[in-house]
Formats: sequence, C-alpha cells, structure tokens
Amino acid sequence: MKKIVVTDFITELSEPERQCLQGSYDVTFVDGRTEDDILPFIEDADALVVWHELSITKKSFDIMKNCSIIVRMGVGFDNVDLDLARPRNIVVSNVPDYGTDVVADHAMALLLAMNRNLSLYNEKFREDQANWDPFLPGSVKRLRNKKLGIVGMGRIGMATALRAKAFGLKIQFYDPYVKSGIDKVIGAKQIGLEELAMTSDYISIHTPLNRETIHMFSSNIFDIVKKDCILINTARGEVVDLDALHDALKNGRVAGAGLDVLEFEPLPINHPLTVAWREKEPWAAHKLLITPHAAFFTDESYMELKLKGWKTIKKYFEQGIICNCVL
Repeated sequence: MKKIVVTDFITELSEPERQCLQGSYDVTFVDGRTEDDILPFIEDADALVVWHELSITKKSFDIMKNCSIIVRMGVGFDNVDLDLARPRNIVVSNVPDYGTDVVADHAMALLLAMNRNLSLYNEKFREDQANWDPFLPGSVKRLRNKKLGIVGMGRIGMATALRAKAFGLKIQFYDPYVKSGIDKVIGAKQIGLEELAMTSDYISIHTPLNRETIHMFSSNIFDIVKKDCILINTARGEVVDLDALHDALKNGRVAGAGLDVLEFEPLPINHPLTVAWREKEPWAAHKLLITPHAAFFTDESYMELKLKGWKTIKKYFEQGIICNCVL
C-alpha cells in the first residue's frame, strides 16, 4: 500500500476524490502550517501532495526515504526545491491547466473593477445615498484601443489576452521564453519589459515565480511605468515588491492595483500599504483591490484541480506514466 501525505490546506477527501483514488493508497492529512509540522509524517511517504501554505526544502528531502513523486496541487511549483529533488530522482509534477479560464476571468474582473471604479461607487453610495453621482471618480478611461501589457504569455496569459481583445484592448506582452509565432496566433505585439512598462495602460502579471521574476516589479519598473497605469497580479505575490508598490501608489505613479496574490499573505496588518488602505487614505482607499488568493476558485475548477492531481499520482504508480513533470 502506497502512503501519500497531504502536507497542507485540505484535511479530507470529497466523495469524487475517494472514487478517483480507489486502490492501494493510505492517505495521511497533516494540515501543516510550517515544514516542521510535516517532518514526523513523511519519512516513509511514497508521495507528497503539496498545496501552497508551506515549502518542501532540505529538511524534508533529507528525511524522506521512499518518496518518488511530489505533486504540487496548483500551477506554481516554487515552494518545492527542484535542485534537491533532481539528484534524488524524485518526480515533481504540477496541475497546470485546471484554472486557466477562471484565473483569466479573475484578472479581467480585477481590471474592469479597477478601471470602472466599482469600489468607489459602491462604498460612497452606501455611505450616503446623496452620492448618486457618475462623476465621483473624476476620470474614467474607455477600454477600447488602450494597451494591455501581459507579463508571461503562457496558458493563462493567452486566455487573458483573448478576453481582453473582446473588450477592444490592444495586446502587447513580455515573455522571453515564449515560442516563436505566438504573437501572430493571438494577434499581439511582443516587446521588452521596459517598453511594456512605459507604454501599457494596464499591466497583468501571469509569470511564474523564479530567480528571474522575484521582485520583477520593484522601484526600477515603477519609476518608468506609464502614468496612471493599473496593475493586476493573479500570478505570484513575490513578483511585486510591496514596498515599491506602496511608494508608486502614494506618489501617483500607478493609478491602482488589483491583487489576488501578495508578497506576504495575508497582507501584514502593520505594513504601510495595509495601514493606508484600512484607514482609507485618499491615495489608497479605492486604488487597491485585494482578493484572498481566490482567482483559482470556482466549484468546478477546484474539483478539477484535486482530481487531476490524484490522477497524476495514480498514473505514476499504476501505469508508470509521468504527467505534467516540471522536473
């Protein structure tokens, strides 16, 4: 019987998961908050199922004796140290496609809400019904013919581009690793990151987190970003330096930010950006829209994510097939 340890986030199987996982499997749920929490359970584990609340580092790799596959239940896999998995011949797989459409939907929802000032209208009218005033924002941009800069033209980046084109946005993107011809397929312009920052009315981030992208959006980019640009991030929080974003919002370099992911989750209560947002300082009150790492979630996508993750493990152990290998 194969022992599978679910390290974090979920604590039980739904009925569809139980049906999917029929076979010789012993599933242990740890519900860990730190890597130390899982160490007593993984020494004899044949597989790990990892969500997003902790990282798998040297501590875990040194103690595991039987593990041959780690499945990251999600797209990003930056919380599993691939350099340590490689010499131990441990397969690392992710679930790259379960949320392509819903994350793109969420990115567009954040963009539209920020552009149309929905938070401002809603709250001001709730405060006083005399605020029945379409001119409250002072200025609202028409989307058509504005430029959306997409950083990372993978599955979700392309899905976002196609949605944005339906609104009349002109698409440009930065992705040094994209295959030749993608620009022609989706009708977009491929440019450098600095040019994208300087010319985009909206920027939507869809890049993985790695050594190249951590703090990709820091002061060096915010210093050159087009005035009144709106930033959207549904990818990885650490791609955006929160301190630099705070300064850019406060100094009017960016018009607003819609964030589903944050460098620190949840946003620390004493961070200057949090304080300004909660106290409704004019430069932050309705220029920051935050959702709790929820872009992946719909009933359908959440179940698809879990079932595809379990099927990856079953195919590996029962058929010797490796799916969605990132290592």
